[in-house]
Amino acid sequence: MSNSRHYLQSRHVAIIFLSFALLALPLSFLQLSPTVSPVVSGGVFLAYAVLVGNTHFAITWGLYLSSANVRYFESSPGRKVLYFGGPALILAGMATIGVLELPRPGMLIFVPFSLALACVDFYHVVRQSFGVLQLFKARAEALFPPGATDLDNLFFLSLLALQALTFAGGISHGFDGQYDPTSPLTRGVSALAVVLFALVVRNFVSAARQAGADRGALLTAFAYLLLQSASALLVVYRSRLYLASLAMHYVEYHVLMAPRLFQTPLDATTRLDRIGAMFRRHKAVFYGLLVGLSAWVSAGAILAYSGTPIRGDSSQFAWLLINLLNGIFLSHYFIESFVWKFGNPFYRKTLAPLYFGSGAAPTSGAPGQRARRS
Repeated sequence: MSNSRHYLQSRHVAIIFLSFALLALPLSFLQLSPTVSPVVSGGVFLAYAVLVGNTHFAITWGLYLSSANVRYFESSPGRKVLYFGGPALILAGMATIGVLELPRPGMLIFVPFSLALACVDFYHVVRQSFGVLQLFKARAEALFPPGATDLDNLFFLSLLALQALTFAGGISHGFDGQYDPTSPLTRGVSALAVVLFALVVRNFVSAARQAGADRGALLTAFAYLLLQSASALLVVYRSRLYLASLAMHYVEYHVLMAPRLFQTPLDATTRLDRIGAMFRRHKAVFYGLLVGLSAWVSAGAILAYSGTPIRGDSSQFAWLLINLLNGIFLSHYFIESFVWKFGNPFYRKTLAPLYFGSGAAPTSGAPGQRARRS
């Protein structure tokens, strides 16, 4: 039986795993099928983006409604710059780029800018997959061979490289890149990914052979690895499948954020925590506001779907919102790269009881020791 103290239990696993079958695969079909009306597929993707995708960006800011978190964010000048100044600077920068409509196609910087933005996306997703895999491995409380965590990381980074190669090949074709097996570079990175995957599988087999290993929990962790690898490979195959491929990424983030928002200790003497307590009593209100915020930042896409022209010269407000969305997801990525680090004493103290059921994260050498997401 898997560790009952660990947060990821059967219902959480089911929600995360089913998101691949119920969202990623059907959405991929809609994206590629020539028989589905663009109006239908556009409406489905818009609903998916508003209800699942952009709420995943917006929910991050719920961390700022915790008095303990805010005290930590304000505890030094460097942290103030990091947690408050960093997101503001990113939002301002992307808004400025949007208003100036830079970079335009044809500019020398257009291709590297587009590729860099895509790689930031890909990196964020594979790092989350890597980190959550470590959480799944921690459920098994099995000893993996030395270097197993590094191999997991390298395997996911090899998928990122393949995604970037596919995307780069499609920049000049409407950003609709396709896997190119004729490219020597693509073949080389593909071979590397296969070798790394084989080594990761070897490590799972080694852990499962140990006396007392929880093979059920190890099998669950391996299934997670397969599903997230399949999600990444959707983008390796075709860049346009990127939004569909994020289904597990979005859903697991909501699952993992729930205890941080609704189970951390509160200080009733602070206004922030009194607000937090109100949301805990009325979760429907919290998620309703979350969807409303998601719809607001999705206003450009909603207007476009409704037939409103979205151009800088005809709808500046909507144009600004589209580019602000880039700033919102970049600032989300930025904050995420810090707030899940178990190596940080503050986050280790606050997160370990939520996810591992104890006052400390797993001991050194256990897979959960490096369970972090960027």
